[in-house]
Amino acid sequence: MNRLSSVALALMLTLTTMSTGSIEFEDFQRTEDTSNGFTVDGNDTINRTDTFPFDVLFDDYHEYYEVVSELQRFANDYPHIVEFYYLTDMIPAGQTWQGNEIVGIKISDNVANEPDFYDDPDEETFFIVGNHHAREWMTVVTPLYFVYFLTHFYGMEPTDNDGDGLINEDPIDGVDNDGDGEQGGRVDEYGRALFDGIDNDGDGIIDEGIDEDPSEARITHLINNREIWIVPILNPDGYMYDREDPSRFWRKNMRDNDQDDRYGGECDGVDLNRNYAFEWSHNTQFTALIGDDLEPEFTVDDDNICSDVYHGPRDFNDDDGDCKEGFFANPCVIGDQNTGDVTGVDEDPPDAQHTDDDEDGKVDEDREGGFSEPETQVIEYLTWRLDIYEDYPQDDYLEDYQNGIDRENWPDMFVTNPNGDYIRNYRTEDHDMKHNIMNSVSYHSCSELYIWPWGYKDQDPPHELYMENQVKPLMNLTGYGNWKDQGGYKVSGDINDYQYGMQGSFSYTVELNSCGSQGGLQGGFHADPLLIRPTVRMHLLTNMHLLDESPEARIGQMFPDYGDLNGPGIHSPEDTMMPELSILSSKGKT
Repeated sequence: MNRLSSVALALMLTLTTMSTGSIEFEDFQRTEDTSNGFTVDGNDTINRTDTFPFDVLFDDYHEYYEVVSELQRFANDYPHIVEFYYLTDMIPAGQTWQGNEIVGIKISDNVANEPDFYDDPDEETFFIVGNHHAREWMTVVTPLYFVYFLTHFYGMEPTDNDGDGLINEDPIDGVDNDGDGEQGGRVDEYGRALFDGIDNDGDGIIDEGIDEDPSEARITHLINNREIWIVPILNPDGYMYDREDPSRFWRKNMRDNDQDDRYGGECDGVDLNRNYAFEWSHNTQFTALIGDDLEPEFTVDDDNICSDVYHGPRDFNDDDGDCKEGFFANPCVIGDQNTGDVTGVDEDPPDAQHTDDDEDGKVDEDREGGFSEPETQVIEYLTWRLDIYEDYPQDDYLEDYQNGIDRENWPDMFVTNPNGDYIRNYRTEDHDMKHNIMNSVSYHSCSELYIWPWGYKDQDPPHELYMENQVKPLMNLTGYGNWKDQGGYKVSGDINDYQYGMQGSFSYTVELNSCGSQGGLQGGFHADPLLIRPTVRMHLLTNMHLLDESPEARIGQMFPDYGDLNGPGIHSPEDTMMPELSILSSKGKT
């Protein structure tokens, strides 16, 4: 892999930043300026194949250990805005099945002066996760590229990033605002070039000239007023296994289901995007309908360990400590997989109705399954860590930290009840709708789609209009479709439904790239590396749009059909206000 060393990159970006001070337009020298590392000759021809200096690092896919190293370097180089975490330190096992770490970063202002996992209640949180499925390589580089983008432009003076004598004239909005973009592909109603992921002019560069001179002030403002959590590789075991031998097209993690001490057999692994507790196993062994083609062999959610969509083992735990004697000699043993349907075991699973199924005054506290895997436990624990608890809110947590008081900002997962039973702490499941993650994106491939809840059923969720309007301009600008219009199959136990149904987050899945040929290049799970740069650049648009919150979409107003995002944006934290989430008000109606 042809990649610059971190030292060389740091030097290059340092020299670039030094050369990009505040430039007045009338002082711009076309024949001498080398702003942002690009040279311009006397004929105004820009000699470049890259949009930004760090593009040179994305000529191929990144390995797991490279991603870990890169995230650590960001925390070292930008300690005021980047905090690095070994996220597996939170979970009981402390590592994946094969002993690897799941890592992530938080990007925001003042991170150096905040305790671990602090989440400012005055700033909305944006969450990005990649690589639930091992073989989907593009889902790793897409969030990683966003990290490079945010850190590079943070705090920079207004800069001519494309060497055309103009400053901030071509922001991240999906259209070619300065008229130098690739022609021959998709255009909006004003004739401005749009992304399409195809080299239409045959110059070897895809979608050049689109969104190449962003507003440094906007990026800085967003970082200063948001909490951005990014986990590029959720499935390190599977990712490394598939990278080692791409012919495997491995999807799942590396759980040893058949317990033969050999990893990678056809009956090993769990589909992580079927392993979230919300509506877990709801569609087990359903036959999927994809468009007009019925595929009887394909199931979207399976209890067969050999299936590619195996959702993991059933819980069989008495999570709330109310199991009663049944037909078995010892019906309430934790982990006993032979208990059957004994009263008190798995009798109040998390669901969209949020009903107290066992009438014990608690809701959704006794799950049937889900979160059996270290990888999905990381998401569960991180979500809880970022929650806001009434008895120990985040602002008190910060004040204690600043006063030298070291306290955990979240409750224990399991506690001992008055009867001496070791049970799941119900408080962690409380549906108070005060969760701080407002928007979340899970990257997948392939099929060029935006997806939002519900996944487990065909009916629309209470906030269908909000979510549809948030991504409608993105579909217009990228040419992507949406899952519902495409007649996509039902998916239960996925991160979208969990984040929305349990946490009150507007959650989206983005399916990257075509599954077939894309402009003569191979798409699919292992898309041609030449598609990396245009794909990751295209989805700066996705990340920036959802990070920016688009207040108009949050209150249900429609965007123009051409999807131009140049309308009102955020100018202050007040512009990010949105109606209170009211999922619980639909109790019994979903």
